[in-house]
Order: sequence, then C-alpha cells, then structure tokens
Amino acid sequence: MFATGNKKMLNMLILDILEQYSDEDHHLTQQEIIRHLRAQYGMECDRRSVKNNIDALKEMGFDIVTNNKGAFLAERKFDNAELRLLIDSVLFSKGISQKRARDLINKLKELGGRHFSAKVKHVCNLPELQHTDNKQTMYALDALNDAIDKRKKVSFIYNDYGTDFQLHPRRQEPYIVNPYQIVANNGRYYLIANYDKYDNAAHFRIDRMTNVCML
Repeated sequence: MFATGNKKMLNMLILDILEQYSDEDHHLTQQEIIRHLRAQYGMECDRRSVKNNIDALKEMGFDIVTNNKGAFLAERKFDNAELRLLIDSVLFSKGISQKRARDLINKLKELGGRHFSAKVKHVCNLPELQHTDNKQTMYALDALNDAIDKRKKVSFIYNDYGTDFQLHPRRQEPYIVNPYQIVANNGRYYLIANYDKYDNAAHFRIDRMTNVCML
C-alpha cells in the first residue's frame, strides 16, 4: 500500500497503523507504533518523530486522541455499532449468494480495524437467515462476543414468550455458562456454550437472553 522505508510517507504509515490497531478501548503508545512501523514497513524512527507526525495528522484534520495511555483514531467512516448493523444486513439478506455475503462481510470487518474483526470472528454466517431489528439482541451479541474473545463466563436470564408475546424469565436464577461460539441459523442467533459440571454443549437463542453480563 505504501512505499516501504519512505520517511516522507511516515505520517500516512502511522495513520494506517492507527486505523488497524487502535480504537477507544485500545490505545497505542509511541513505542508500540514504532514496533508496528518496523514490523510492517521496515521503517525506523524515534518517539519524537512519532509525536511530531501524529501532531501533523491532527493539524490535517484527523481525529486522533492522545493521552497518557497513548493514541487512538477516534473517528472512522463507521463506528462499531454501524458496522455491526451493516454486517447483519448482509448476513440476513437472501438476495446475495453466500460467497458474495462472505466477501462483503470481510470488507466491512476491515473497516473497523483488527480489534473489531476479532470481536465479530465468532459469528458464523449460515444460509437462509432473516433480518432482526431487536436492539436487545444486538447488545447481547456484543457482550457475548467480548466474553468469547476474553474466555470469560457469562450470566444471563433466559426467557420464554408468554401469551402476551412478551419475554418472561424461565427461572429467577441467572444461567452461568462458558460461551464458545455464536451461530446464525433460520433467522436466529444462537449461543453454543456449556456448564462447568457438564461436558455436553448447550445452545440458547440469543433473542431470548436478557441481562447478559461477562463474569
């Protein structure tokens, strides 16, 4: 993408690294940026050069936030919530082939940087999906993806639909499980998980889960 070792392009190389590796939850220190420059582009520079080039990028109008934790690119073409909606719209579309959907999803994942890609890698796109606009499901998906990525347990209330078409808890005590993967099938998201005391996997419809928390 960029000419390796060309210091005239240093500010653009730093911007590219910030786009790939930083976000509001993942700041990059000057030393980390130097390591990425060396590993990806064979570029050697010092911390002063990194600071000066970040300052130059900010003067050019790029929304880069710097603080005592490091630096991150704050403004992107799409935020993570918007990217998630776009991915879901592709995932649940019956008008495009599965191969085309996979290609589009991969391109959308790249727009969010590597940390976003890691968060959504557990979502498997399967055929014959339908659209869902349930915001509670989207919140649950984000929490579950974080837990899977960090290998943490989750707790949640599992519900059934009553005659009033509203969710009602199956039991008052929360379920506590080890989450492994999220799959989509027949227009629904499912969590594949297991309990500590059982080896067999269990599955839960995510649209029936509320109060999802990572433990």
